[in-house]
This record gives sequence, C-alpha cells and structure tokens, in this order.
Amino acid sequence: MGTRQERQRRTDIVRYWRAVEMFSPQQVPAVAPKRHVYAVDAGEPLPWERGHPLRRRPEDPDSEMVWQHTVYCGVYRVAGVRDVLLEVFGESEEDHDGRLDGSSALLAFEVTHSGLLVQDSLTFSACAWATGRARKPGPAARDWLDGFDEQAGACSRVVLGVGDGRLPIEDRPGGRLPPFAGLACEVALDTVTGGLSSALRPVLAELRAALDEAPDPGTPEDPADAADPDAPGDDLDDDPGDNSDNSRARKPPQLGRKPLTVRDLSAVTRWVSDHFGVTADLRPETVRVSSRRVSRRRAGQAGGSDFLNSFIAADLAMVADRLAGEDPPAALGAYLTEAARLPDSDRVDLRASPDVVLAGVAPDRFPLGRWPARTEHPLVLSQQFAVNKILDRLGDSEGVYAVNGPPGTGKTTQLRDLIAAVLVRRAERLAELARPDDAFHGAPLRWRTSGYQRSVRALRPELTGFEMVVASANNGAVENVSNEIPALGSVDEEWRAQAAYFPEQGRLLLGGKPAWGTLAARLGNKQNRSDFRNAYWFGPRRDRRRPGAPGTPPETGMRELLQQAAGDPAPAKWRDAVSAFRQARRTVLRLRDERQRVADALWDGARLAEAVDAAGRGVSAAEQRLAARRRADTLAAEELADATAVFDLRRAAREEHQARRPGLFSGLFTLGGSHRDWQAEDRRLAAEERDARQEHERRAALAAGCRAVVRQAEAELVEARDELRRRRERQERATRLVRDAERRWGRHLPAVRTEEQQSTDERELSSPWSDPEFTRARTRLFLAAMDLHRAFLTGAADRMRKNLDAAMDVLCGEAPATLPAATTLAAWQSFFLAVPVVSTTFASLDRMFSGLGPASLGWMLVDEAGQATAQMPVGAIWRARRAVVVGDPLQLEPVVTLPHTGQQALRRSFGVGEEWVPSGTSAQRVADRLTRYGTWLPSPDDGGRDGRVWVGSPLRVHRRCEEPMFGISNDIAYDGLMVHGVHRAEDYPVARRGVWWDVGGAGGDGKWSPEEGAAANVIVHRLIDQGLDPVRGLFVVSPFRDVVAGLHRALCRTVPRARIGTVHTTQGKEADVVLLVLGAGGDKAGARAWAAARPNLLNVAVSRARRRLFVVGDHGSWSRNRHFDTLARRLPRMTVDDQRAMRDLTPPTLPDPCRCRP
Repeated sequence: MGTRQERQRRTDIVRYWRAVEMFSPQQVPAVAPKRHVYAVDAGEPLPWERGHPLRRRPEDPDSEMVWQHTVYCGVYRVAGVRDVLLEVFGESEEDHDGRLDGSSALLAFEVTHSGLLVQDSLTFSACAWATGRARKPGPAARDWLDGFDEQAGACSRVVLGVGDGRLPIEDRPGGRLPPFAGLACEVALDTVTGGLSSALRPVLAELRAALDEAPDPGTPEDPADAADPDAPGDDLDDDPGDNSDNSRARKPPQLGRKPLTVRDLSAVTRWVSDHFGVTADLRPETVRVSSRRVSRRRAGQAGGSDFLNSFIAADLAMVADRLAGEDPPAALGAYLTEAARLPDSDRVDLRASPDVVLAGVAPDRFPLGRWPARTEHPLVLSQQFAVNKILDRLGDSEGVYAVNGPPGTGKTTQLRDLIAAVLVRRAERLAELARPDDAFHGAPLRWRTSGYQRSVRALRPELTGFEMVVASANNGAVENVSNEIPALGSVDEEWRAQAAYFPEQGRLLLGGKPAWGTLAARLGNKQNRSDFRNAYWFGPRRDRRRPGAPGTPPETGMRELLQQAAGDPAPAKWRDAVSAFRQARRTVLRLRDERQRVADALWDGARLAEAVDAAGRGVSAAEQRLAARRRADTLAAEELADATAVFDLRRAAREEHQARRPGLFSGLFTLGGSHRDWQAEDRRLAAEERDARQEHERRAALAAGCRAVVRQAEAELVEARDELRRRRERQERATRLVRDAERRWGRHLPAVRTEEQQSTDERELSSPWSDPEFTRARTRLFLAAMDLHRAFLTGAADRMRKNLDAAMDVLCGEAPATLPAATTLAAWQSFFLAVPVVSTTFASLDRMFSGLGPASLGWMLVDEAGQATAQMPVGAIWRARRAVVVGDPLQLEPVVTLPHTGQQALRRSFGVGEEWVPSGTSAQRVADRLTRYGTWLPSPDDGGRDGRVWVGSPLRVHRRCEEPMFGISNDIAYDGLMVHGVHRAEDYPVARRGVWWDVGGAGGDGKWSPEEGAAANVIVHRLIDQGLDPVRGLFVVSPFRDVVAGLHRALCRTVPRARIGTVHTTQGKEADVVLLVLGAGGDKAGARAWAAARPNLLNVAVSRARRRLFVVGDHGSWSRNRHFDTLARRLPRMTVDDQRAMRDLTPPTLPDPCRCRP
C-alpha cells in the first residue's frame, strides 16, 4: 500500500470514529433541588427571578460570590436516540444495564445571576441534530452527517436574537410541542418581514460592532498583548502574584440585553426542536437549570466546556485533518496499524516462555530508580518485566506499549515505579549542568496578558521528553493516581524522613492531607486547573493561612517560595545535590553490575556444566588419539627397522658382489662370459638395493610423521587438560558466586536451572534481583533525583518563577489565542519540570493542551483503557511521543450509544475495516495488538483469532480477592492467568463464607423480584448485626437497573443509596462484601443471556469483593448460563428452607456450612 493510500486509510478511521462520536451526547444533571438543579415550570419563577428559592435571600453586594446558571433546553432521554437509530439501522444488541439511559438536551447555555445570556456559552446537541438527519435525509445520503456547524450557527443566531430581545415571542396555542404545561410559545420568525435573515440583521450588526470594540476573551486587546519574541527584556513589570484577591484583569463578557423568561426558553426549545426535526421522536419537552456559585470577578464568563456533545469529537476532527496532510507521530501511527500487519509469528507468549520473562528482568535491564515503597515489597516478576520492557522499548524511542492489568494486580504500583524511572533519567540530564541556569537556551519568548508581562525561556532539548500525563475516560481513575502519588501514604515509613519534594505545596494540593511532594497534579477541566493554580502557585491568602504545626513550614504557594529562593540562590546546594545524586547513581551501578555478574553465572551454569563435560570429552578423545598415534608410531618404527635391515642386507650383498668382480684374465678365459654374468647379477643386486632403499626411505618418512603426530597429540592432550582445568575453575568460580549470592540474597535469586525450575505461582510471586540492598540503593537514587529536582528549581528560582507564571496562564487558558506553538510548548515543558505528572480525562485533554502539536509530550499513560472506546485516546496519543496503555479488556466494556448496526453502516460508508468498530473493541484491545510480549486468552466474544485474543504484557499476581471470588474471576475471564497473592493473617469476623441464596421461581414485575429483595434484606441485616459497616464495607449490585430500583426501596433503611447500583457503577471500586442480586428469574431468558454473553459483567461483580460474596437469585435458571455455571459450582447453594431457618437463628449468624446444599 502506497503512502497516500495509507494516509487516507488512517484518516478515514479517525473520521469514522468522529462520526460515531456525534451520537455520544453528554448527560445533563438530574433534577435535584438540594443540589440546585431545578425543573422549569410555566408559572413558576426561574432561578434568577424574584420568588425563586435562590432569590429569597438577598444578595450581599459585598460578597465575592454570585449565582450563575446553566440552562438545558429541550431535555430528552438518550434511550430515545437509540430507539430511533435501531428503527433506522435495524435491531442489534439489547441493553439491560442502563448505561445508555439518562438525559441530554437540545441546547445549553449559561446566564448570569440576573438572567442575561452569556453569548459565547451557547452549545447545540450534535446528537439530536444527527438523530433528525437519520430520519431525513437518512443514512443513504452520503452527506447526511455533514453540515452540523452551519446549522448550529443558524440556531445560535436565533437564540442570540431572543437574548437581545430582537426576535419577538408569541403564544401559539395548539402548537405541536408543549414544552411546559399550559405554555406553548414560539419564536415569531414568520411575523418579521423578510424572514430570518432580515430579523437577525440588526442583531448581528450590533453583535459584530460589540465584538469589534471588545475582542473575544483569550485574544489580545491590542498588538502589544500578542506574543512577541522581540519584546523588551525582563525588566518590564510582571504579575506580582499577590493572592490577596487572586484576580486578573478580564475582558468584559458578552451578554444578552434582556433577562430570559420562561416564554423565551419555551420558544427557543420549540424552534430548535422543529429545526432539528426531532420533535416527535425525542419529545424534548422540558427545561432544567443548574445553578452554582461563582466568584464575582468571573461572573458572566462562559465555563469553557461543551455541555452536550462528545468531548472528543472536535479533537478527532482536528487529528483527522492533520492526518490527511501529514504523517502521524510514531505512537499514533502504530496505534492505527491494521491487524493484517501484525502477524502472530512476531509475538512472544510469556506464559509459554518463562525464560524470556526471566531474561527480561536481568539486573542490567532494571531502571536505576525505584518508588520509595516498602523495601520488603518490591515489584513482583510480571510487574518488573512490564516496567523494564516499557523502558527498553520506549525509553529512547517512540511508540506504544500495552500492559494488561486484571483487577487487583497492582497497576498503580507498577505505574509509580515507571514514573520514578523516568524522573531518574531526567535527573541524569540535570546532573550534567554546571549550574541550574544552564538548563535554558534561546531568547526569552514574551507576551503580555491582562496587563502583565510574561516571559518564557525554553529548556534545552535534552531536558524535554520526560513530561508525563495520566489520561483516562474515568474521572475516578485519574483522581486516584494524582492523589495517591503525592500522598505521604505512598511512601513507606522507612523513607519518609528523606522524601521531601516541596511537601508543603503538596499538602495544599491535597487539601491539607499529609503529602511528601508535588509530583502529580489533578488537572483536566477548567475548575480543576484553576483550583490547582490557586493552591499550588498562589497558596492561601496571607490572611487565611493556617498556623503550621511545630516543625512544619508555613503554608506558602510555590510562587512565593521561588521568590524567596531567588534572594538566596546558594549555589552550594546545587553542587551538593549533584554530588549526592552521582554518588547514589554510582552505588546503584556497582550493585547492578555485581548482580549482573551473578545473573551471567546463573544463566551460564548449564552452559558451563556442558562446557566442562565437553572439555572432559575432549580430554578423553585426545588421550585416545594419542594412544592410537603411539601405536601407529610403534608399528612404523618396527616397520622402519625391518626396512632398514632389508636395506642393509641388500647393500651388503651388492658390496660383496662388487668385491667379487671378475678380473681381466678371467674374462679372457671365458671369452667375456664371466663379466656378462657378473654384470647381470650386479644389475639384479642394484635393483634390490634401490628398492630396499626406497622402502627404507618411505618407512623412515612414515615413522617421522608418526613421531610428529604423537608429539601433536601429546600437545593436544596437554591443551585439552588445560581447557578442562580452566572450565572447571570457571564453573567453580560461578558456583561460588551463586552460592554466595544465595546466602546474601536468598529468595531474590531466580531459579533458572532445569532441575530447580519453580512452579508458576512461586515464579510469579518472586521478585528476582530485588534484594534489600539493591532495592534500598535504587530507592535512595530516586530520592536523590527528587532532591536534585528541588535544588534545580530553587537554584534557577527567578527564571523558573517567570516560566511558571507564564505556564499558569497557559494552563488556565488565559494566554493569548495567537500564542505560537513553540511558546506554548516551552511553558508546558517548564511546568512539567516542576510538576512531573498531571492527570486528566480524555474529555478535557484537548482544551487543556490546546496549542500543542504532535509528539509534544513525552509520556502518555493511558489508565483503565479497557473502559475507553478505541477513539477516546486518539488526541492524547497524537500529542505524545510514547503511549503506555494500561487496562483490562475483560472488565466492563465502554458503552457506545450508536447501535452496532449503525456503527456498521457508518463503517461501510467510510470504507474502514471491521476491526475499528467501537462496540467490538476498546483502547486496550487496540494497543494490546501492538505489544510483542503478552499472552493469549480466550476471546470473550467472536472478535478474537480462533476463539482467542492477545493481551499485552500481563500482570499476573492478584492481591485483592480471597477465594472463591479469585477462582471464579480467574476461571471465567483469564484462563487461569492470575496467581493468587492474597495472604491475610487476620480472620474476617463477618460471615464464614459466601453463599448463593436460591430464590427459584420468584415472581415480580419485570426483572425485579420482591422475594429476592426480602432475601437481600435478611442478608444485609445479619451482616450488619455481625459488625459489617454498610457505608464502607458493602456493595449491593445487580446487572439490571430494574432490580437496582427495587433494591433501593427494599434496603432504603439499611444501605446508603450510593452503595447500591448496577454492576458498572462499582467498576474500579472494592468492598469487603458484595451482595449480587441477579433478578431476571423464570421466563427472563433473554436478559440472562445478555448478562452471560461475555464474562465481563460477572467478572467485575465478583472481583469487587475482597472477603465475601453473596448471590441472590434463581439458581436453576442462572446456573445453566455460561460463566454463571462456574459461579454456581464455586458457591454453595442455600434453599428457601434454609433462608427461613436463617431468619430464626439466634444469635444472628450465617448458617452452618452443612445446611448449604451444593
């Protein structure tokens, strides 16, 4: 496939995903007056009108806070969208768990405390518009999803006209849409001569004039406000940073000219509903208002978020446009690789190749630094392998690496070690600087904002690429990571006295909770970013600072700390920190090299033994050769002696014959006959002598050769014996080295010899090479690295204060919109030098990193990727050099509003492959395909190859659930992949074991059974009687929302509402006890089949329980379903009679196990 075709293929995938996202609306808050979310009714005052409860208490003109309101017009059920799409595209899968339920709205906007429209807050529902387009012109039209922005613009003009009072509202009794009882109003567009354009012309003219006079927020007031790299030097005034009012000069907000009324809201709702063509299908008949307090200085400012639409759709559109014209960064290019280019032959199954895992955790593969966790609890084998491979594959390059993390396998623990490793690598670069100010290069990049001068100097390129972002679809996941990392509890007590990376600012970030440093920040949405700046940068106002405990520093923001440090640069602190870091690094390298020598000896053990055997065989062969050569030499010598004797005889015979040569007279007397006879005899004797000589010479040569061969064989034997001795000595040295290591490091020495192979459980629970000495040295190096970072920040305090002043403006969206990308990047890179890790949801990522281009960030750590659709991390990965994707595709899958048939129809229209359909995959499964090291698991559906699916670099040791929960999860979802690592010393005082309470044949409406509710009530009461805290120790869950509604009624007096929910509400959480109420008994076979279609739902339900699992439901019906049959085999069954008996038990205890029938 050519480059142009490949570029088009990638672009089409992202554009397809963007189209799917149009049908993924955001939910609006439910009516809850206690939380200031109100339903709007005709005849009742609005929250900004007199008579409303919010206005009963008069506003204090001196108060810093005022009310601001978000109005949601045309609220509709999201399930109604799905109903329309199912009708248009055809039936597909059922939905029973309620994640597709909830409400959205046609449009939303903000109004001030006096009811004036905040003009730049208008948002229209792309989902509602696309739903109307699904009806007309329908998906058969190629452009059926084109034109939303234009339509939204037309609707905006109408709403702005109403907000300005330029478009009249008239009553329309008998209208098709009564948004509120007794009220039917409509925008009177048809009463204005010239139609819509004529009616809006004066509105738009005045708007345009106003905009010309007061630029849009975020743009410069005048050319001097724009980013200007050639502006004067740093002597211009910059923001003094006084947090006494924490204020910024702001542009005046653009507001409507009249307070909005109920009639206005009714009319706008009706007009937009008709315009979108969804009046009959969605029945968007209501309006809600959500009120919140904002600071007076922010009154009238838009919240800056899209209230209604997919948070990632716009980002996907931007990425698609970029992909159409340029090659993607390496990470995103890998992510979008098609499956046909990923052959199975390139993969290494780690379960089938334990030697590969052991080689991957050799000492020289370890990162130098380690998180300061408990020394006795280093990473186990699979965790360390994953960290090592991530750094090996991505440390000096770009791409994607996936880690499969089943529940309870230590994903966060592994992530912390990866963070530590990256920070030590950056510290190595910092340590090369002669002084902190050498970290910056180039001329300052300057701009003015809100009257203040901003100045950024870029970091040297070698100090960048270490930025770390934790991103997830799940708010809870990113909060957990960013709150855990700086918390003091994440550092073992052994290291707390040494761990101090601006702990006072970390404590401010954690709301006063103990912290050891400011390594991570929870960012994302605008409020989080503003809260971060106020806490970290400015700190509490001087008049509100709490007195610190004795020995603790006062509460000051980072800005003030840097100002103080700039007055006392203390270069010796920098030199001391560099020296300490280098010394700690030398120690780690020495210990690592020592262990690598032992590792080489271990790995060479079998080879050395074979070498000794081979050398021994070589000696034997040399001895045999020598013996043979000596026998040949002896024979040759004997034959030479024989030849010599013959030659001597022949020579003597001739010499004797020569002595008897006839004389002259003898010849005369015999007429020459005697001479002739003598000569004939002489010739014969000469021939015999010659032959004997030649034979002698041949034998002599052979004998000489044999003697040489003997000498050579003797030399070979000496060499063979020397080689045997040398190999034995090497083997003995290696053996001594290993024995000494066994004595010193014990269980941390891996068994690699065949006769010492460990069981799978032993091997996975081991921590090769992480003995206390090496582990402590690595921990000390990380702490030294953080000390070096601290010394850098205080050593370059003045420059970093200016850079971070600028970064805070960029962070909070207050920098000019025209700021060059290089300047924005420089500000962010300085920020990450101070705060190494930030977290965000995918929903907020594009707004937070607005202005950053491709591959701008060093590391994108995607958490809980099994819960994210494949398209969610696209913008995040596009902005990153490296992506580490961590999650579990066997947890609950991400929900997609668009039915599968609709996804397929869109897929065909965009011409993309089946593998990119969102409902058939997740971000985790897409990334898993790319990771060479992993294993095969049974496919939970038909999407795998030959009934199996590849998962990347699995974490295998599970440390959450006791049996039988662990075994159930491991069997139904993981093919026995996980290893049980739970070893709790204490007995659990509540219940001896879990049971399945069989409520067979129970009746009820829908999936809810009152009998199951009664059984659940009995269980909960007995557990509470035994000491269970239902607020912290219990989850009551069901696959079905109908059952959850019944449980809320049945358990309302004993279990908090927040502890009862569908299974998906507990994903990512855990409790000591889980009560699973199945419902859907009897004839509800379709609902049961839906719940049992994949292992994911039951896997999540079971793996939430740490200590005990109870199940209530129709045992006979459920146990015939896939996966639930395993649950039935693992949990003892309790009958109805047993339940009745239990009610009479005194004291309240669980039934004796003998009463539970298997």
